Amino acid sequence: SAPPRPDVELPARTVYAIAFVSGFVTLGLEVLWTRMYAQVLQNPVYTSAMILTVFLLALAVGSALASRLCRLAAPPALVLFWLLTASAVLVGLTPLAFQHLTSGLEPLGAGRGFSGYVQLVFAHSFGLLLVPGLVIGSVFPYLMKLGESRVTAAGRTVGQLAAVNTLAAILGSLGAGFVLLETFGLWASLLSMAA
Repeated sequence: SAPPRPDVELPARTVYAIAFVSGFVTLGLEVLWTRMYAQVLQNPVYTSAMILTVFLLALAVGSALASRLCRLAAPPALVLFWLLTASAVLVGLTPLAFQHLTSGLEPLGAGRGFSGYVQLVFAHSFGLLLVPGLVIGSVFPYLMKLGESRVTAAGRTVGQLAAVNTLAAILGSLGAGFVLLETFGLWASLLSMAA
């Protein structure tokens, strides 16, 4: 059985704000990371498929991580603080790591056959993006689990959190693709998401 949860509840405004930011940043990062990889890949179809695959896996593993974190006897505010801090640091490091791993934005897989190219691209993206994706992908499932613990209005709370997160995800993908990239460029946009 799970250890008893501390008798600390986050204010509703804070929970909904984190749900919004989580959705906005998660889908915004998918757009920005796709654009990041488009600089060094030859085929945009593989770029989109690769980032989507990494994100789906990261969200699945992030959900499992969130479930385990909910069993801890730690205050929810502390858990969320560390999840958000780790997300910020990992996302903020991705531009530097990407430029280092691509030797200053050299094309990936040049001179390889199709199979070798695909394997290299997927290994590269999984190695770079999976951990940041799963950490930030665990924030919203953690909030959902906290919402389920509110016995008096669990369904309503979870539904409202999902609505806020979904709306933010739509705005994040549109904002990253049409506003942030056009206004600040790729690297500054990634750092703004980390912030």
